[in-house]
Amino acid sequence: MKIKFFLIIAAIAFISNRTTNAQSIITNAQSSYIRLNSYDGIVANNVFGLKIYVRENNVSIPNWTLAARVNGEVKNVEGKVFDLSKMSIQINSTSGEGFTLRKIGINKEPVSLNEKEFSIFENSKAPIFSTDDLKEYYISFNIIIEGGNYLDALKSWDQYQMDMAFFLRDEHNELISQSESSILMRITPQAD
Repeated sequence: MKIKFFLIIAAIAFISNRTTNAQSIITNAQSSYIRLNSYDGIVANNVFGLKIYVRENNVSIPNWTLAARVNGEVKNVEGKVFDLSKMSIQINSTSGEGFTLRKIGINKEPVSLNEKEFSIFENSKAPIFSTDDLKEYYISFNIIIEGGNYLDALKSWDQYQMDMAFFLRDEHNELISQSESSILMRITPQAD
């Protein structure tokens, strides 16, 4: 009888803790603009950013994962569609107390973009935590566009729009927070 009671209390505490964490963490995605004017492609630095706000005391999210998804085709009003296999995302930098690439265990390897959810990195070595009422972390991302003659067919003064969603997940792959942002791109490569 005591064991059942203990298990029920432990389950309630576990569920309550996960719910509190989910409600105390919010994210805000930010974006910039890409102008591609070379057949060599581009590394567009810091075009996406993700702010993670912790709004409560005593929050700790170990082994968290950051995932993303491109929401729909990257296209312009002319109906030209950019092939996602030619694009990737790369973490550029991080900021926040104890929030370094090395401590988190992130490498800077580019990850191919996809319309299905994909992991940018998994199982962070450093937790998202707060001992204060408000803590803020920041991750900035580069978008890498592969060069090549394929860009000629995509030339346009009309802008392309890419809509991204970012997902912060806990160690059990439960969604903690989600944010969306868009970037505009102009593709006008010129011969060297």
